[in-house]
Amino acid sequence: MDINEQFMNELRKRGYYHEFPLFFTKFDKEVGISEAYLDIEDKALNMYDYGHGAVVYGFADTFGGLLATAMGPFLTSTSSFSYLRPVVKGRIHGLAKVVKKGEMLMTIDVEVFQEEKLCAKGLFTMARAKIEGHE
Repeated sequence: MDINEQFMNELRKRGYYHEFPLFFTKFDKEVGISEAYLDIEDKALNMYDYGHGAVVYGFADTFGGLLATAMGPFLTSTSSFSYLRPVVKGRIHGLAKVVKKGEMLMTIDVEVFQEEKLCAKGLFTMARAKIEGHE
């Protein structure tokens, strides 16, 4: 089972997949990088016909968070997220890179692009969680 299939199965269990399915184009936990895309459809637009900020943020947090989760039971602790230009209906692409991985905290840099233009940038701090049945 490839990473897309594993991730989609996990999202389906949570109900998220049906609303905003995202797909990985690259995933390498050894190097600490992932790339993904999401198609922004009408249901993801705000009243001005721009992609809703929560959808853009959720995309970044979800695919960046999965990169962290592949390295252990990490959950989003804090983030700083900047919207640099509006997203419109169509495909957005994301790039997540591990900046630093420690024993208890991990920092991930995430960028969101549309048509090769940087639309949003975030820095996520992931904290190791104590989850029964995981590391």
